Amino acid sequence: MYPAVRFQNVYFVVGGWVSGGTVSDAGLLIGADQVANGPGVNTSELSLVQRNRCSPVSVMPELMVHELVHRNQGAQDGTLLSYALSEGMADFVSELVTGVPGGANRRLHTYGNAHEKELWADFKKEMLGTNSDNWLANGSQETPEKPCDLGYYVGYKICQAYYNQATDKKQALTDILSIRDAKAFLAQSGYESRLASR
Repeated sequence: MYPAVRFQNVYFVVGGWVSGGTVSDAGLLIGADQVANGPGVNTSELSLVQRNRCSPVSVMPELMVHELVHRNQGAQDGTLLSYALSEGMADFVSELVTGVPGGANRRLHTYGNAHEKELWADFKKEMLGTNSDNWLANGSQETPEKPCDLGYYVGYKICQAYYNQATDKKQALTDILSIRDAKAFLAQSGYESRLASR
């Protein structure tokens, strides 16, 4: 699928609800505290966002691929658009590898699919700035009606649009993992025009 992939060891750690997963020089770190939910697990002491992010163990493959993508992707340019693409591509590639729609963050897609045009209109206003507070790592904004971290969803949709319009899927995957110019990638994806035509 991607011959240049770099694999790393995977470590399961208890992280005090700091991160579901991250990349380090030592390897991929998976927050076991956030991926250990199951029948009978009492989550009543957790906050809303913690309960919503507390995934069953079955999500582990999607999360590990998501973090592996972060190890293999290009650098970000500091804009919200670039960071959203970074997270969205990790979910999109996770979907390609595992076959699970939405990857590790599939919970965002129920809301995102129902509000995609509205989300895009709001995201577009901020995407070239450097403040990601309304879109990424914004757990304090989680409500019962609207999930946090919707920048993942927007980035996913842009990557999905790019991949779907490409005739050479292998090259498209390479392009996604090596984005150098987020604004140019967005234009090449055709995402905005396709969304407007729906």
